[in-house]
Amino acid sequence: MKKIGFWGARIENIGLGTQTWEWCRHMNPAKIMIADLTPQNKLKGYPERFPEGTPLFQIWADEKLIRKFLKGLDVVVCTETPYNDDFFNIAREMGVKSVLTFNYEFLDYYEKPDLPFPDVMLAHSSWHFRQVSKDFGDKCKVEYLPVPVNRDVIKRRQIKRAKTFVHVAGQTLHEDRNGTEIFLKALGHIRTDLKVKIYTQHDLFKPGSILDLGIDPKNLEVINQDLDNYWDLYKTGDVLVMPRRYGGLCLPLNECMAAGMVPMMPNIDPQTEFLHDRMLTPVAKRSPIVARAPQIFAYDVLPETLAYHMDLLHTSNHGAVEALSNYADAYAEVISWSALKPVYDDFLEKL
Repeated sequence: MKKIGFWGARIENIGLGTQTWEWCRHMNPAKIMIADLTPQNKLKGYPERFPEGTPLFQIWADEKLIRKFLKGLDVVVCTETPYNDDFFNIAREMGVKSVLTFNYEFLDYYEKPDLPFPDVMLAHSSWHFRQVSKDFGDKCKVEYLPVPVNRDVIKRRQIKRAKTFVHVAGQTLHEDRNGTEIFLKALGHIRTDLKVKIYTQHDLFKPGSILDLGIDPKNLEVINQDLDNYWDLYKTGDVLVMPRRYGGLCLPLNECMAAGMVPMMPNIDPQTEFLHDRMLTPVAKRSPIVARAPQIFAYDVLPETLAYHMDLLHTSNHGAVEALSNYADAYAEVISWSALKPVYDDFLEKL
């Protein structure tokens, strides 16, 4: 078996934190290096999520540390960035195969095409996968593997009614990626007595602002808290509403389906490839946004349309909601760690 190292695990309660933590505890790499960016982003860190004594660097790694980490490894994996522009050159010089998992919108090579490439760029979504293959396939291999979901910590619930609708706002995101503003506006158009629960890690209602949500306060709960365990987001609630404006990998989407929750997402790629038609909300317009990758569009659903979709699910009969919950559960099983770990093992072993 090859010796695998994971470089740049994150310790914050953000998407990268969840993704790298779960990867390390399921793949059990021989070496782990933490990238501690908490001094920069001021977020709480959880280094205890990794084995005691796991080394770390802050913000940027020097060559000496990189070489010490790579020594004795066959393969090194990192997510989004290697935290040093020469990392992949050093790995290649030392005979270590390198894998970079990426998100298309923040792919550095579009802004800095002269950066060293890894041996493999690994996409976690089909979103713009063909474009990346076309643009960089002559520089390195470009592969696709979904991000697995941990069904051991996210427990499946039996959901037969769409009573409580959950939105995960999370941290402040580029161009309001999760569509939180659209969701809040939609609440003013709700016509049924459905309940709403919002999880946020930033202040949605700034002092001095007046935002009339148009929903009975007793039916609305806002949890402004950095939950220690991400799976607590899915212990209650029946539907996850995410009018996500752009992006490929969406961890809350995968995680909610593992709980049997029904997701509501805009009718755009990549979720059109695997979600049921009744989970998709029609979009009304698109607009270009600025990111590292070229030609990215953000899509908006109308707040009135989103509210109608929520009301429609809320008033659906038991069998219809239960069928959608079962559909979500079946998809979550396909991308579970139990299903995909052998695929990842085989992928890394064949590098």
